[in-house]
Amino acid sequence: MLILGMAAKNETIDLGPEYIDATPEMIGEDEVAMRKYAAEVGAAVATGASIIGDPATVGEEIVVTVGNFAPGEPRYDETFVVIMDGENGIILVAKEGVDNYDAATDEYVFANPSGTWRTEDRISTAQLAYLLDELDNNMYPVETAIYGNLIPRGSEEDGHKVWVLIHNIRDQTYYYDYEYYVAGYFSSSENSDANKNMFHIDTYDWQNRIGPDGSRPYLYEGVFAHEFEHMIHFDQDPDEPSWVDEGLADLAGYFCGYGHSDGHIDYYLRRHWYTPLTFWGSGLQDYGASYLFALYLYDHFGGAEFISALVQEQLNGIEGIEATLAAFSYSDTFDEIFDAWTIANWVDDTRKAGGKYGYYSLEIGGPDSRYHTLEYWMDVYHQLYIDAYGDWLQMFPFYETPFQETWWQFAVYGDPLPYTAQYFRFNSAEEAEVWMDGQDFAGIAPYSGNYEWYSGDLAWAFRSFYQEFDIPVTGATLNFWTAYDIELNWDYGYVEVHDLTTDEWYTLEDLNGNTIDFDVEGQTNPNCPDGRNPKDYDAVNRWHAFTGNSHGWVDARMDLSPFAGHTIELHFRLWQDGAFTLVNMFVDDISIPELGFSDDVEAGEDGWTADGWSVSIGLWDNGWI
Repeated sequence: MLILGMAAKNETIDLGPEYIDATPEMIGEDEVAMRKYAAEVGAAVATGASIIGDPATVGEEIVVTVGNFAPGEPRYDETFVVIMDGENGIILVAKEGVDNYDAATDEYVFANPSGTWRTEDRISTAQLAYLLDELDNNMYPVETAIYGNLIPRGSEEDGHKVWVLIHNIRDQTYYYDYEYYVAGYFSSSENSDANKNMFHIDTYDWQNRIGPDGSRPYLYEGVFAHEFEHMIHFDQDPDEPSWVDEGLADLAGYFCGYGHSDGHIDYYLRRHWYTPLTFWGSGLQDYGASYLFALYLYDHFGGAEFISALVQEQLNGIEGIEATLAAFSYSDTFDEIFDAWTIANWVDDTRKAGGKYGYYSLEIGGPDSRYHTLEYWMDVYHQLYIDAYGDWLQMFPFYETPFQETWWQFAVYGDPLPYTAQYFRFNSAEEAEVWMDGQDFAGIAPYSGNYEWYSGDLAWAFRSFYQEFDIPVTGATLNFWTAYDIELNWDYGYVEVHDLTTDEWYTLEDLNGNTIDFDVEGQTNPNCPDGRNPKDYDAVNRWHAFTGNSHGWVDARMDLSPFAGHTIELHFRLWQDGAFTLVNMFVDDISIPELGFSDDVEAGEDGWTADGWSVSIGLWDNGWI
């Protein structure tokens, strides 16, 4: 996607495609499993870290099984050649780039098969030497001082060094056109296999994305710093959720002098109304929210020392932030800070309320946000979609007097999730007194009683709760109530049956008509076993799933008669892709009358095995400020 940013009030420049890095969920089930295991036993034990090995030699080749971030495409082996060996870093280039080296220009050349944005990438020896020097003398000392030290891996001489693997990372743009690209990633599972401290950097457009003079100044320096933070953070606190870790990783670029992640900030400002802080969706706006919140903590709660302590804190997410606040003798709660942060993103004025309604380290509305503000984007979308097309095509909840909402915004984006900031603006020219009674809670209350099953949300989620049943020869019926808000045609909730008698897998149709029977997008979740992705079920006419918004609780009824006389495992399943996430799925009051089975969830898990789902009250307190 071509993103246009304002260089000045009346000057527009082409900033080119935006970038992300690959999160653990995108990398796949091995990475997610490694993070969980490392949280239990420590990163050194989990990865088998040792300093038994030979030091790097310029010209040597190593083979690494690397990630592939296009849906349905497998990991593959890439050969890398050691090009440079520095004090704290080692630069490696994909052998393809070395084989295509252009001596006339002193550049390594990398093909781009899809032709997206370009047919090839070029990186010069001088550019590599510059970035190695930055890593050796800037990033390494700055980041280890703030975030902590690496666990040595590799040889005794090189154990502290960072191996930087440079190649055309295979993502969507490697195969076809897409809106953004993966500029880098860190994989603890790859590092475990290789016994090295490695991260990956993409080859796209270095000419305009390093140094101060290109259209995207210091972009790759920031990506280097970002991935290095992930590497250190894994060794200190392996299972920190992405919404915290990604914000701290973007902060590394700022600490190293490469400026703010202006593209990420701008995307959050334009898409704030459906971007929750604490529910990671892997979009550019999610990076922006996480970065702004991390920067706000840095500005107002102890600076770099606070960030250091937060990385070391073993509690995660909100609990970890509140524990760090307590350690620094702050009485502020997470909710209070979130409220002040949402005001700061609109006002950004440190002259008010002791400075808490603004940033000291950036200026929203200046170059740090591409001269854009929340109000700017609200006006833009209002003009584009309200004035041009009418209220029915409203892109976000833009509130006039009287308030107005449209069905369309919620059909596309779902109901707002907890910790989502939405702004109500009044355009009345006359003085008015407004009284508002907002809802006390967000979420879905149980259909009956006090408890329900909740799927949670996670990019690339593949999770269920399940139980074994013997189906009588006369057949049976599954009944339950469900409420869901699932990204339409991209993510799914469904009932999956493993017939233990025949060792076959099925999904079940809702006889009340709430499921679909086709897979729209044909994606593959790397955490889903082969043969059980939606497109696999669809190919053999076994696909049935809930998707979209149920608009409250719906009654589901499913036929278990095809398994008459068989033993089955009955799974309530959530399947997600790697990007946008909504609140997903709730289940309550499960029954199989023919077995005399009835479960209102009031007794908790009670015979079910939970793999990612949890028993929940389903509600979160709302805050109005």
